[in-house]
Amino acid sequence: MRTNRISDGYIIRSVEEPLSKVPSHDDCAGIERILMMGPRLCESPPLHIAVHRICSRATSRGSSEWRYTRPHKHNVDEINLLWGDSGQLEYRFEINGVVRRVKSPATVLIPAGVVHRAEAVKGYGLFFCILLISKR
Repeated sequence: MRTNRISDGYIIRSVEEPLSKVPSHDDCAGIERILMMGPRLCESPPLHIAVHRICSRATSRGSSEWRYTRPHKHNVDEINLLWGDSGQLEYRFEINGVVRRVKSPATVLIPAGVVHRAEAVKGYGLFFCILLISKR
């Protein structure tokens, strides 16, 4: 039986968990993942929300190689938010085989079924991953 982490019916207590807990992702020094909402935290959530706290140690290598994500897709839409001072956080996205660099603050919408991956490449800030969970 699943433990419901809702403390009073309105507040969901978040949990830290390794990035490697997410399929197609590996752990990366300098990235702290916090699960804010999802099936592991409460019954029938409308969204999956995770926040990645990116520190400069995660982006200091300046590598052009992909280090911690592999191409993947979801059966629901995904919204990514890059939050930091203007231009402070930079991510590299590969969406349907096309590589783009995006600087904070920004929003990236990835429709259901689109192959993608994303990695922090410069700076520090917050990366929000929101999956719109389908109701069946």
